[in-house]
Amino acid sequence: MNTTTQPTLTTTLNFSQLGKTGMIPGDSNSAILKVNNVGAGVNLPLKYTITSTSGGALTTYLRMTVSLNGTVANKCTDGSNVVLSLPLTLTVNQAVGAPDRSLAIGATDNLCVSVTLPTSPTPPTSSSSSIVLNFSAKV
Repeated sequence: MNTTTQPTLTTTLNFSQLGKTGMIPGDSNSAILKVNNVGAGVNLPLKYTITSTSGGALTTYLRMTVSLNGTVANKCTDGSNVVLSLPLTLTVNQAVGAPDRSLAIGATDNLCVSVTLPTSPTPPTSSSSSIVLNFSAKV
C-alpha cells in the first residue's frame, strides 16, 4: 500500500465580496470563489469538503446556495448545484454539499456562493451574521 502524507495547510482568506451591510428581507449577495488544484509536485487529484461555521442572530434566517460554474447574475441558481437554499445553522462545521468533491490536477472549480435573506419569517432588526467557509482537502 502506498500512501502520500502531506502537511496540514491552514490558510485564512477574507472573502469580503460576499459581505453586505443593510440587508433587508428578499435581499441576497453572490460572489465567485475559485478552488484550484495546483498539483505542487504531487501527481494526484485532490478531494475537498466544504463546511461552514456561522454566528450571530441573523444566521438562522439566512439561506446559502452554492453552484459549480453558476453566475452571480442568477444568484448562483444556475450551474451544477452543490447545495440549494441551505438553511444556515449555528452548528460548527455544518456540511455544505456532499463531502469529498473531486478536483483534477490543474483544474479549478468556480464556485458561485450566494446568501439570501428570505422574506419570511421576519428576522430581528439590527442583527448580524458572520459566516466562515472551511475547505478541507486531501489527496
